[in-house]
Amino acid sequence: TRLMYSHLNETLADRNLWVNLYNETEQPVNVWIGSTFAGPNRNEVHTGHMAAVRFLKQLGAEAGYVVEIPPRKRFVVAHHLMNKRDLLSGFVNLQIVGEGKLRAEVHSKLAPSSNETSNSPRLGGPFNPFKIHPHGVFAQPYFEEWVDLNGDSEEAMVPYGKSPWLIDFETGLPNTGNFGVLYRYHFVLQNNKSRDIDFEMVFVPFSGPGAGTFLVDGDILEAPFKKKGVETSLGTFRVSPGTERTVDLVTLPEASSNYPAYIYMRPVR
Repeated sequence: TRLMYSHLNETLADRNLWVNLYNETEQPVNVWIGSTFAGPNRNEVHTGHMAAVRFLKQLGAEAGYVVEIPPRKRFVVAHHLMNKRDLLSGFVNLQIVGEGKLRAEVHSKLAPSSNETSNSPRLGGPFNPFKIHPHGVFAQPYFEEWVDLNGDSEEAMVPYGKSPWLIDFETGLPNTGNFGVLYRYHFVLQNNKSRDIDFEMVFVPFSGPGAGTFLVDGDILEAPFKKKGVETSLGTFRVSPGTERTVDLVTLPEASSNYPAYIYMRPVR
């Protein structure tokens, strides 16, 4: 299970924001947690980009910790104090170890305040068509595809942050932009020539300015914020004659960038 949260403090006062796990059962529950965030600060582009960088680094390292949450107790995964106009973005990966069930809670209150959620609304509320970043619960939050290329291929272009959108199973409403969704692409590069071939990977924001973060074969590659249509080379991958190589890429839409965006893989000629 993956939780993505993003919050802008639009009030004129400081606010607290908590991310909790609450054990509603009568038995202790063990859970593996991997938590990262960026902010709070007022730089929206930097916050969205660094949240993606830190999340993908942790994903690649498979880093996290296990806690036991007693019956009817709350575990605080994260607590943030936000100044006015601050923005915050974070991710939490969760995996129940063994049996059990937990309730995830994300709530914000004016400071000073307490971490009390008894009257908080649950997800599945009325849809706001003017809210760019939707909320909801989305099953199977990932897309995965294999792409084959050889030395004679034209460039391959794969999108992310593009429809079809994931659908909230409670309300039937879309996650427009597929924020929080992982895109996994496996580029199978075949060399059918008698010489080495280099393949180049390129990021292109398509719908407007954007940045990108990519976990490629275990390494983090970053594309800085650029105008629509401006390419950023992410690197080249050499394949020896008569062999093939698979390049694995994982990415996700970043807060404050525009989508869809595209990844190109092409033979260098």
